Amino acid sequence: MRRLGLAVMAILAGCHAGGTADQHVDLRVGGVATVTLPVTAGTGYAWAIDAGRSTGASHVVVTGGETKVPGDRVGRPGEQYWQLQGHSIGDADIVFVYRRPWLKDAAPVKSTTVRVEVR
Repeated sequence: MRRLGLAVMAILAGCHAGGTADQHVDLRVGGVATVTLPVTAGTGYAWAIDAGRSTGASHVVVTGGETKVPGDRVGRPGEQYWQLQGHSIGDADIVFVYRRPWLKDAAPVKSTTVRVEVR
């Protein structure tokens, strides 16, 4: 399994309000990569896939969304993990947005796009 850490800190990921950090993953059909995105405990924010802005999603199976925060303390940095598995040959742009899930009409505070090439 190939691990891909997008970021531990928002600055390293290039994720900031209104910004997008494009990342690239190469997979074979059946291959798996783990995408790691930064979170802050206790804020109510979480990463989610923006299906409306993502393209080519039929080429990739995305699972996960598990969050791990050392010590589970409010305000502490943590990580959210997503697994990408190559499903069929082709390209996909998976858009992740960082938002409070109950605020459906609010714009995300961060976003990042993962470009996946399945060969």
